[in-house]
Amino acid sequence: MRDELKSLSQLGRVSKELEINKELRITVHTLSVLEQQTVMGKLPETGNDISRFVTLQKETLVEAVDKVNDLAVTKEDIREFLESVQYNILADIFTKYNALGEDQTKILDELKKK
Repeated sequence: MRDELKSLSQLGRVSKELEINKELRITVHTLSVLEQQTVMGKLPETGNDISRFVTLQKETLVEAVDKVNDLAVTKEDIREFLESVQYNILADIFTKYNALGEDQTKILDELKKK
């Protein structure tokens, strides 16, 4: 991809460190279209809605997390971590991640004004 297009593809991307608790900080970014498609491809075709939602939360975070406590992590590392934490922690991380959508909307609205 040309450098100009690659630069433009990052418009509206938000990256932020989320403080989950005093022992856990996670740096995340909003997802690209390809990352969102990857998440959707991981959803089971069958199963109950709760199971599918938990998979959606986990796989979204697998794609979105860049660092845990300033330590760069691989997708495999973060998937293993998320599969081993208590569900309320996963849900809290996802809720805080989801709030980035508001930040992203504000950024995109500002870009429209220019």
